[in-house]
Amino acid sequence: MDERERSWYAMDGGATVGQRGPGKGTVIADAEYGNPGDTEDADARLTLERLPDGTYILTGQVYPWAFGQAVAGTEQDADVIAEQIRKRLEDLAGSIPDEDERDLVQKTATLQQLCAAFEADFPAV
Repeated sequence: MDERERSWYAMDGGATVGQRGPGKGTVIADAEYGNPGDTEDADARLTLERLPDGTYILTGQVYPWAFGQAVAGTEQDADVIAEQIRKRLEDLAGSIPDEDERDLVQKTATLQQLCAAFEADFPAV
């Protein structure tokens, strides 16, 4: 696998399912985005949790650039929102510049703008 090739895989091999998540609910799905062969170097994470009141909270992160959350009333709504967040996280991860980029300052500024837009669309709960 090319070092830049990325995909979604279970966070910690699925060990986080059933645990308390970043949204303070019970994790029912938890995935990282990166190179599955090098899980220590993941770019993003998407967690779906069920809260005690039966609603759902989704948390999306791009390490260490962005953090966003959304609440859903049903699992079907959560699935729709999860797909929206997943696509945004993939785009953000793809925008992370390499340290040796010729235009590092500009690419970092662009990434910061994209992260701010993500956090505005999915404000922390």
